[in-house]
Amino acid sequence: MTKKILFALFLVITWMGIIFFYSNMESHQSTMESESIVIKVITKIDQITHANEETIKYHQSQDFISKANHFFRKLCHASIYLALSILVFNVLLLIIKRNLIIYNVLCLLICFLYACTDEYHQTFVPGRSGQFSDVLIDMSGVLLGCIMLSVIYKYFERRKKLSTKRIFLEK
Repeated sequence: MTKKILFALFLVITWMGIIFFYSNMESHQSTMESESIVIKVITKIDQITHANEETIKYHQSQDFISKANHFFRKLCHASIYLALSILVFNVLLLIIKRNLIIYNVLCLLICFLYACTDEYHQTFVPGRSGQFSDVLIDMSGVLLGCIMLSVIYKYFERRKKLSTKRIFLEK
């Protein structure tokens, strides 16, 4: 195996470790960390938009913060798995030569299996629960990553073919 492949695998395993680390966090601690980020973001948005007192008061209510935090956590799920799909796709590009369908199927499968094991792992963490709906949210990030990478891959593949044709025509 080349150093490039080993480094790409190292990145995938490291990212999976980061996901595991955050999944291993107890519910209360995880909620407090994400809520503190949400509160900072809401406060900054209120400052930038010069929100009125009534809006600021509503944004500081526990009900609004809970809803915003729920949305933020689900967005994080999708984003974290989007990043994982990019890393896995990269490894597949390095190992398997020129088959976009296989890259996508394997990337989806690997990420799906990891998302399932991650949710299962959470059933052992105090205050956490494994939910298949979270796996589906994770997979939305993976799917978006696969679509983005497929478009990029096709773009560069087409560019490569065009440059090869130009070289051939110039001779």
